[in-house]
Amino acid sequence: MLSISLVPSVSATRPGCYTDYRFGEPAPYYNFDIFVTWEVAPEHAYIYPAFCFGFEAGQGGYMGTQIVGNVRKVIFSIWDITEGVETAIPVSSNGRRFGGEGTGAQCLLEYDWVPNREYRLRIWELNSDAEGESWIASVYDTATGNETTIGIIYLKNSRGYKGYGWLKNDPSTFLEYFGGSDTCSDQPYSKVTWRGPYANNGEYTASTAQVPAYPDCTTNNVLSSGWPYVTHEAGDDVEETTPSKTYLWSAISAGTLTVDVDNQESGTLAVNLLVDGLTYSVKNVPGQTTVAFGGYTLAKGTHTAKITWIEPTDGTTREDTKTVLVNSGDTATIALQIVPPSNQPPTAYIDSISPNPAQQGQSVSFSGHGNDPDGSVVAYEWRSSIDGFLSNSSSFSTSSLSVGTHTISFRVQDNDGAWSSTVTATLTINSPSAPPAVSGFPIESILLGMAISIAALTILRKKKSVQRSRKIDRYF
Repeated sequence: MLSISLVPSVSATRPGCYTDYRFGEPAPYYNFDIFVTWEVAPEHAYIYPAFCFGFEAGQGGYMGTQIVGNVRKVIFSIWDITEGVETAIPVSSNGRRFGGEGTGAQCLLEYDWVPNREYRLRIWELNSDAEGESWIASVYDTATGNETTIGIIYLKNSRGYKGYGWLKNDPSTFLEYFGGSDTCSDQPYSKVTWRGPYANNGEYTASTAQVPAYPDCTTNNVLSSGWPYVTHEAGDDVEETTPSKTYLWSAISAGTLTVDVDNQESGTLAVNLLVDGLTYSVKNVPGQTTVAFGGYTLAKGTHTAKITWIEPTDGTTREDTKTVLVNSGDTATIALQIVPPSNQPPTAYIDSISPNPAQQGQSVSFSGHGNDPDGSVVAYEWRSSIDGFLSNSSSFSTSSLSVGTHTISFRVQDNDGAWSSTVTATLTINSPSAPPAVSGFPIESILLGMAISIAALTILRKKKSVQRSRKIDRYF
């Protein structure tokens, strides 16, 4: 059976270091996850820390982060079963065919990963059809929560398997220098720490890690702070302190963790369980129900369990987290809760009061509204400091307001029964209009003057009438 090496062509005179992993649980697997952190990253270099995986059909691929000059990238590659025969087909728009070290499909992205930040690399069986199977690779930023698809590669049925089959129990990691100076010395220092790998969505964790042979350079080294961590470092001033064939960890003491999730909300929620930052399970938990997640085999020690869910009232992601001590051979059980969010009260707004001021008996129109950030407004209340309750509608009109200066109060109620704070406005109601008075003259004086004027006019008319009579008599 022909098998192509999964590592790139690297000069024996450049640094490089490697680690092989094995799981205690039987293969094949539909998924691998591994976490990577660049603890030291040069500004300019050609360095590739990669996670390698193999398929049942006998071929494999790798994925990881890179420095290429001063550009940071992520890459996902799978080889053809036989060189030159296209059985690995790039599906993503950023995919391409490659050659030179065998042939295959590759997806490459510029990705500005950040030193001292942990990223999860994931490969997962996506879907299949009669002719083959698709695999997807992604990178997840644990600081931002953003997951980016690196690419999708379709594998044609080969050697009696659907596609290439599933993943074998032989993953590995490496740190290699693939460009720049072709020498062991004068190389920039780099340091990368791996956590994992994990299989089948975190159900299994690798149980052994072993250092295989180093390249000819001695400016590289592999270390471990304990299961499931492995650190690769290379470059100037690095010395090999861990011999080849050394087991970094093996036969780990382990216990079991069970997480009881209590959903106190009324509806069913999709709940994501993470242990130490890795997704272990996603389950639908009905409302007013407790569902057990587990049991999961974990190393002896303290672990962090967290559940996340989407709150249906506002669409936000919420969580509950606890730490738990897992002892060797024992089962630890913790309870995490989904608690309904506390109600946020609504806010009331007076839109208009018109006319203002107004005359007594004149119709005055009132209009207001309310906003509720986590529900709806269902009730309204208008009050006057003089007349008391006015209305329970958002808008209304009235002509029965008393004379005076009113403080108008308005509030709204949400669907959870909470009232808003009261907002107020001032409204003035005047008395009905009196006959206008002439400035400086009382009405009595005006009336007396009018009577005198009428009497004088009457006398004048009589006098003129007598004079006309005398003139007439003069001609007869």
